[in-house]
Amino acid sequence: MASGLLLGVSKTGSLHNKVDKMIISVCDQPFITSALFEQLYQTQSKSGKGIVACAYADTIGTPVLFTQKYFDHLLSLEGDERCNKKYF
Repeated sequence: MASGLLLGVSKTGSLHNKVDKMIISVCDQPFITSALFEQLYQTQSKSGKGIVACAYADTIGTPVLFTQKYFDHLLSLEGDERCNKKYF
């Protein structure tokens, strides 16, 4: 789990050093649309929260928007570690 996040966050940061928000999504959610990404962005912009996640089936998960404040935390994940729910 962490290896994919590490690669994505570090590569994006190295290519685009002005990135201040990032949406993490997974490939096994085929019905996600750009409208959902736009909703995450708008919700974050209005709320000012550092993390905005989707909620479904009594859980919080992807897609999730992280602001730059949390990039270092994402880069510190190891193995199959996931982002801790305490941040949500």
